[in-house]
Amino acid sequence: MRGNTMSDEKKGKVFLISMTVIIVLLFLSQGAYPKYKAGKYEEEQKKIAAEQKKVDAKAEDYIEEYASQLQDKMRLAGVDDLIVTYDDLTDDIFKKYTSSEEVNYTYYYAVSYSSESIDQIYAEDTQDGSYESFIRLMENEQNVMNEGHAPGDHNHDIEYGDQTITVYIGNADRSSAINIKGHQGTEYCLDTSNGQSKLLVGGVTVNAVQEEEEPETAESSSNTSTAGGRLGGDSFDTSTSSGNASTRRTDPYDVYDYDDPDDFAEEWAEEFGDGDYDDGYDDAYDYWEDAWY
Repeated sequence: MRGNTMSDEKKGKVFLISMTVIIVLLFLSQGAYPKYKAGKYEEEQKKIAAEQKKVDAKAEDYIEEYASQLQDKMRLAGVDDLIVTYDDLTDDIFKKYTSSEEVNYTYYYAVSYSSESIDQIYAEDTQDGSYESFIRLMENEQNVMNEGHAPGDHNHDIEYGDQTITVYIGNADRSSAINIKGHQGTEYCLDTSNGQSKLLVGGVTVNAVQEEEEPETAESSSNTSTAGGRLGGDSFDTSTSSGNASTRRTDPYDVYDYDDPDDFAEEWAEEFGDGDYDDGYDDAYDYWEDAWY
């Protein structure tokens, strides 16, 4: 009987020790797992940040090279000290107007132009009261600018592994006008939109000429150069007549007649969705944003 009693006591001690070990392990695991999980999350975030940094660098390299090449070409057009600068408006533009996850791989840059000599050039070219020579110079600069990205915002796709980095480039004022800032801050702007060639100095119109539209023929239509590159089919047609470039914005859905994307989407949802309103609403909404922003 006594031998059995000792055995029971030993069993009790073993049980108590086992339970103690289990409790300690459970306690330790409750503290270790969250730390492990936090460590994994931090590691993933570091990987994402490192990848984002590489993508940012790709976009920055692209716009830097783009601005340098555009500057060289525009200097050859007549203003030999012209400077092309750019600002990164990605946060300001895209994160404001879209909720797409792809926004991290989409960049928007606004391009600006300046010159130390533009004030003197203007003074010399217009001293006889004629603006013809200066306007011709500005047209040359505008034509070179248009080859790069204007009128409007032009998208450039950069292949990055199995990803695509989209870089949008447009003028700082988001128009097709050429605007060169002088040394004292005076801006010289040539706006050839809406069938009119208008020269503005310091925001004041000093010369305006209404362009006469030539009847469009099959030949002239086929030779019309198209600039732009917006997604969704929106295009800007640029035609040149008598040495003066006139730019007109055309769109098959009259998108520029709508000030609100919801109005446009409601009107054209079925068109974009092949008869299905729900399927086409988002596409129509995105189309409006591509055109306006």
